[in-house]
Amino acid sequence: MLGQLNCCLLLRSIVITALTFYSASRVVRGLAARSAQRAAWQDAALDATLCFASIALYWYELCRRRVWASARCALVGKSFATMMDDLRNAAPLIDLESPGLSPVPYTVAEWKDETSWVEANARCRLKQEGLLLASFPLEFVPGDHAEAEALNFAKSQLAEKSLDAPAQTALLGNSTASTEGLRLRLRWPGGLETEAPESQLLFAQGMSSQVSVDANPAVDHFCPCALMLCSCCLLGLLLDVCLLACAQPVEFPIRKRFYTLQGSDRLGVLRFSCSPSGNVEIEGMPDELKTANRFWIQDEERWTLVHKEVLGLAPVLLGLLWLRRICLAIALFLAASFVAGFASNSRLFGGGSAHPMPLTAAGAVCCLVGTWIADRASECRTRASAESLARELPGGASINVSWSSSSVSGNGENAACSCPSLSGDSIRIEVGQRTVIEGSPARELPVLKNAKVSSMPLMCK
Repeated sequence: MLGQLNCCLLLRSIVITALTFYSASRVVRGLAARSAQRAAWQDAALDATLCFASIALYWYELCRRRVWASARCALVGKSFATMMDDLRNAAPLIDLESPGLSPVPYTVAEWKDETSWVEANARCRLKQEGLLLASFPLEFVPGDHAEAEALNFAKSQLAEKSLDAPAQTALLGNSTASTEGLRLRLRWPGGLETEAPESQLLFAQGMSSQVSVDANPAVDHFCPCALMLCSCCLLGLLLDVCLLACAQPVEFPIRKRFYTLQGSDRLGVLRFSCSPSGNVEIEGMPDELKTANRFWIQDEERWTLVHKEVLGLAPVLLGLLWLRRICLAIALFLAASFVAGFASNSRLFGGGSAHPMPLTAAGAVCCLVGTWIADRASECRTRASAESLARELPGGASINVSWSSSSVSGNGENAACSCPSLSGDSIRIEVGQRTVIEGSPARELPVLKNAKVSSMPLMCK
């Protein structure tokens, strides 16, 4: 299907090409006339100046056309497959913008590439074939819902500092998925920082099982050597218009997933470790965690509240841990005594008139009940702490206490807790927003797209 022909672009190409040919022909005729000593030097200088100016104009216009982007590949020897590798390794950059303020870089500590069409192009032939006009819109996805909320909070904080009241209202009213107030860019492996790559002319081969994909890629630049030859013959502008009219518009979205914190740290979750001696420490750098999690813990008072609650919870859990261990040890001892007495059919404590085996069994059962009570008490204490934090922190609160064994969880109205069986040497307490720890599979993560995206069909999904 033919694309739309841009009349203004066609007219400008015709005028510049005609002017370039006319000035070049005058120079050629002037050289021939000088050889016959019929031309004046003033006319030759005027023709040379006109020719130089027209060629410079042609070159300036050609460098802005898509045909030159494909033609210069013949000089640098860079194929489309190499460009795909560079896109995979390009790092996402996000800038927060607000009228009256300079752009503020948003922290992206870790990212991963999710550009699906790169993998599809390497595995199989594309269904579409022929000449393509490919654009490369940027699509950045937050790592989770906490990352999306943190980005929205950063946008609102910058909007509040803006002196432009209408722009401030627009930024505060937009959702997280809106790119209003955001500038999406890429940092290429060489260090160059650009916005979305410019659209390019590509050629896609059809499905063929007899041709090797490695030897003949499914998509590559359209005849760079022929385009370079036509450009040198002053036909690049007209060829660009014709190719754009014949090309099928498609999109190759570049998708990156970004994270504010690096490694195993999750935004919206604070991890505390409690040693057997009772020392409680936060995992990670406190200053970095405060900056990253300020979207839900916004002031020092709330940070103190979280730390105080954890300091009060950890000793209780440690005490219940040792209580459970003692009850379990006594139950095992009594159970072993009961089995030994039953096997020997004799009294365990000689000289006693009463048979101790029923008392031994009752004691073992009581100790096992004690371990169950310790588990339930730890769960209730954890839930109470979560509910206390949920009343103070936005978005509710959740506390997850982990040991080496499996966990048993319980939920409240705005709080949640997860407390496993009390076994192991150390305790790990996670405090965070309820939606972050429990997850929200029904909610889809927002996809941030750069503003200049055309409504073109995707080639690969």
